[in-house]
Amino acid sequence: MKKLLLGLLCITALIGCGNHDNADDKEPLEAVQINTEEECYDDGKAMIEPPSGDAAVEGYVEYLRKNGLFDENEVGYGAEAVYQLIYLDEDDVPELIYGSTEAVHGSNIYILMYKDFGSTVDDIVKIGPFGAYNMTSYLPRKNIICTSNTGMGIDGVYYSTINKETMEFESVAYEEHSTDFDEEYAEDYYHIGTDYREVTKDTYESFISDIMGEDSFIDFNTYENTEGYHWLNEEALDNNLYSEEFFTSRIH
Repeated sequence: MKKLLLGLLCITALIGCGNHDNADDKEPLEAVQINTEEECYDDGKAMIEPPSGDAAVEGYVEYLRKNGLFDENEVGYGAEAVYQLIYLDEDDVPELIYGSTEAVHGSNIYILMYKDFGSTVDDIVKIGPFGAYNMTSYLPRKNIICTSNTGMGIDGVYYSTINKETMEFESVAYEEHSTDFDEEYAEDYYHIGTDYREVTKDTYESFISDIMGEDSFIDFNTYENTEGYHWLNEEALDNNLYSEEFFTSRIH
């Protein structure tokens, strides 16, 4: 019961810090000190300090040595792969995105990332394959993946996020433009949310603009490694995925 009450207090404190209504009329909030080892709990367990920096990358290296890049039943099995270390979501734990160089354009992409409150190699989840015929890109620090597709009379752009509880993709928004091979019968569709609610073009564009803010998507095109990414091979694993280069660079 003590742990439950402490957990509720922690949640209440976090919710209170997120309320900024009429902030100019209030006294500044004092910083809330949280003892993550004893006072805040997730499903009855004390929160564990997440890995960061080289420790997180070492986990990915261990995972890949143990499990390989692709399963035998996955597209890309036996092919060469390239990768990037990225900051997909808002925390300081980097993610590993990689894909086969034989994949068409922006398809057959994978992401390795830690579960929330995870700190060991057993807490790493491989998400994928995902992607589309045209392009795959991501919005740094905002946990948004964008894939675009073209062909068979339909052009589509799809925005998704990774649910950190289920570690699965959830739809954020998507648009589709159907020409039916004849521009005279072209139709446009705009949807937002996990319930795929249909909206007007203006509402959709405003929604996407709010998500992006002043940020831009970064493309990840693995086909034939035309972009010159690092090869995901034994040399890269031996050098901890060249993580020092990533952590000292200005752009993540």
